[in-house]
Amino acid sequence: MLARAKRCHHDIVYELLTAIRDEQPALKTRVCTASGLPLDRCSKVLALMEGLGLVYREGAGRGSGYYVTEQGYVYIGLYEKIMEVMPAESYKRHRRKV
Repeated sequence: MLARAKRCHHDIVYELLTAIRDEQPALKTRVCTASGLPLDRCSKVLALMEGLGLVYREGAGRGSGYYVTEQGYVYIGLYEKIMEVMPAESYKRHRRKV
């Protein structure tokens, strides 16, 4: 099995937002699969993102789908801008080992 780099919560939120953006309305299982998160952890993060106003859910039960809010699009833009200025690879190279 390949070793996977650890992701911070900002990386995870970004991956979930882009997965939802690319397939609106996005079903939870497809979003979780696209972001590589287990369903239980993904559900918690999606609930947090709903609480923060980054996404909203429309519909009820199994047929409910997620949509990105305007605030979610702002998050995506800011994250991508930060990655332009400070790519993750350069951060990992220069991070001190503790």
